Amino acid sequence: MAEEAEGSQIKTQAPSLSGSQENGGVVELAVALGNGDNGEGNHNPDMYSQLVATVTLQQKEINSLNGKLEQVLQRLSKLESAASPTTQLRSGPLRAMAPPRSAPPTSRRQTIDPRQMRASRGSTSEDLTDSRRRVPATSSSSLHKRFQSKERVSKEVKDEPGMYRMYLQGRPVSFRLPEGYEQPVNPEPAPAPQQQLKLDWAYGYRGKDCRNNLLLLGSGEVVYFTASVCVIYDVDTASQRHYVEHTDDVKSIAVHPDKVTVASGQVAGHARPVKGAKGGSKAAATDPNFLPHIRIWSSSTLETLKVVGAGTLDRAVACISFSVTDGGQLLCAVDEHNDHRMSVWDWNKGAKGTKLAEMKASQDAVYQAEFHPTEANQIVCCGKNQLSFWSLDGKTLGKKMALFEKHDKPKFVTCLTFTSEGHVVTGDSNGNILIWNKGSNKISSILSAAHEGVVFNLAMADDGTLISGGGRDRLVKSWDLKEKTEMSCQLLPEEVGSSRTLVKRGDKYLVGTIKNSIVCGDNLSDMTSVKVVTQGHYGELWGLAEHNSSHHFFTCAYDNHVKLWDAAEHRALWDITLSESLHCVSVSHDGELLAVGSRTPNWYVYQVSSQQQLASGSCGSEQLECCEFSPDGAYVAFGSRDNNIYVYKIEGGASLKLAGKCQGHTSFVTHIDWSVDSSYLRSNSGDYELLYWEVSTCKQFTEGEKIRELEFVTQNCTLSLNTVGIWPAGADGTDINGCAVNRDKSLVASADDFGKVNLYSYPSRTPTANGHSYSGHSSHVTSVKFTCTGETMLSAGGKDSTVLQWSIVQ
Repeated sequence: MAEEAEGSQIKTQAPSLSGSQENGGVVELAVALGNGDNGEGNHNPDMYSQLVATVTLQQKEINSLNGKLEQVLQRLSKLESAASPTTQLRSGPLRAMAPPRSAPPTSRRQTIDPRQMRASRGSTSEDLTDSRRRVPATSSSSLHKRFQSKERVSKEVKDEPGMYRMYLQGRPVSFRLPEGYEQPVNPEPAPAPQQQLKLDWAYGYRGKDCRNNLLLLGSGEVVYFTASVCVIYDVDTASQRHYVEHTDDVKSIAVHPDKVTVASGQVAGHARPVKGAKGGSKAAATDPNFLPHIRIWSSSTLETLKVVGAGTLDRAVACISFSVTDGGQLLCAVDEHNDHRMSVWDWNKGAKGTKLAEMKASQDAVYQAEFHPTEANQIVCCGKNQLSFWSLDGKTLGKKMALFEKHDKPKFVTCLTFTSEGHVVTGDSNGNILIWNKGSNKISSILSAAHEGVVFNLAMADDGTLISGGGRDRLVKSWDLKEKTEMSCQLLPEEVGSSRTLVKRGDKYLVGTIKNSIVCGDNLSDMTSVKVVTQGHYGELWGLAEHNSSHHFFTCAYDNHVKLWDAAEHRALWDITLSESLHCVSVSHDGELLAVGSRTPNWYVYQVSSQQQLASGSCGSEQLECCEFSPDGAYVAFGSRDNNIYVYKIEGGASLKLAGKCQGHTSFVTHIDWSVDSSYLRSNSGDYELLYWEVSTCKQFTEGEKIRELEFVTQNCTLSLNTVGIWPAGADGTDINGCAVNRDKSLVASADDFGKVNLYSYPSRTPTANGHSYSGHSSHVTSVKFTCTGETMLSAGGKDSTVLQWSIVQ
């Protein structure tokens, strides 16, 4: 971001190259090497994309080949066992067959762009089938032995009492069957549930890295975006409506001169690989809906009117604008190609619009491109090292660069707007506001040092007052351009951050901020007493926990914040800031205690009512992946990336004492469930293990009859007999990040790596069960939870930092 170029106090965490993160460290190295400047302070898209794509593809190929090799070795071993009566088939009661330590599975916590990881997925169930077909048979006798071996293996697996086996990447995962339950042979996929989900509320706003994205509609509503959702917010009724047809991050938005039609541009999307499709996920990516494109839609009916640019635009749509002088017939777009190509479209012509002209805009980032409101076919464009004036003549675009002459040329021209007379007003990283006369590319006047550091946004009020928002100083100012004087100056609250976009609605001002919040004030003279319209996290979001007896829920993220939310009032009730990034959160069953795990071994326990910290400590040597309170409130367990589970005894309601350490996993612990009587734990790990533990001794136990009788309060573990059906065909073990069941245990929801929230009937014991799938998140969905009422479900997006609230409807 431009404020980073000016020495902003907003800091980013340097990539870690810890060997404990297995092959994720290689990818992080690629990210570090590609961390160049693109005008937003982020990585260079060329170098970043090439390095990450190359490294990730090589890792996936290695993992896939290792998986196939393991299958071949297993089958060869079985062939040998068929010839040797003394050799027995190895089987464990509950433990999945772990992959070789030399080739660990790809971690779902790798610090890479999830879209790159998804695009490079290759191994499908068909690939695994092909590898099985390659077992050599050189003679009729060896062929006979193969069939004998198959019969013997099938008989041994079938004779193993009360067991069911599923495969992930060719690796078997075994589950105990409940007493009296017999898994059917070749079962039909379970039907989808009668209930469905309807998006009710989106907590978040993308202000951390996007601009000019809070706009006013003719109805008096405002429109903005978060994740892949375009939100229409009614200020008077405090209600939301949602346009949810995008398949990935929305990056830009524009309102037509009719104040009803909206255009929104997205990044390249991703899709779950289709079983049987040639090319796996790459084949799915050829769907136009998953290419960068612009969707033009009605804000009144939420109906899609036109999809423009699919197959033409590259990577993402950085900025868009409707023409004004001709009533919005033309649409200008700048994509994120290496050359940031500008294209102009007659969007009403043809089924997919007609491109009139295209030209390279700049090799540097483009922040804003706007049609001139009073001059036909004129476009003004700003960004890193540039302010340019464009003219459209038929099918040709002409470009004229701004001349700064004796004035210092800023590194970033960050924003622009127009006066009623047609003059151009720009803000830059030097903190200056420049005025350029209509039709000229030379500066006519300047407001020097208007802000300390970067000027983030400019807006013109109906009375001709200019409003500006600063980055580092968090100030919102109003200016009399005729007198070149400052009229008012107000400081935004620190908790919402600096302004990113500002819009005036009647006598109210709405401000979108860099901390992904939108606030509303009655006037610029008192912006300190603002009302929060929406609030979100501004770091990667993993922690989500529901209150067991109210409509409250908790979140924590890499922005160091823990928040308590009210799902009924759609607002945050309190916010605690810690000194480090946070990864997991859990609330006790009585709602009194809150446990938070960080990206280090550190944990914290708070009293919910007073927000007072009761205890803190550390366990293990690495990041805490998950945490969970026991139903009786006597224990809290933390699952660590060091492969262990640390169980703490809660003493006196205010202190924690380590009761024991559960050791036995061969990879990082991903999920934990407590039994109803608080005596047992079950857990999953990164290499597809399902283990059971006795809490009193913290020892693993494998008593099959006892395991069959256990009942668990939650269904956090994605690998269990009751969640077999939530795994898609050809899943690689990282595709499902989390799951949860509702209170009456009739529904199970899953959070996947493809930006989807999925709903199935529970229990889901047949492979690839039928269910409902919902869009809204743009990156990997990290967690799902049902509220205690059974009427609402929550989902957390990782990179999109957004919480979506869903109503459960028949």
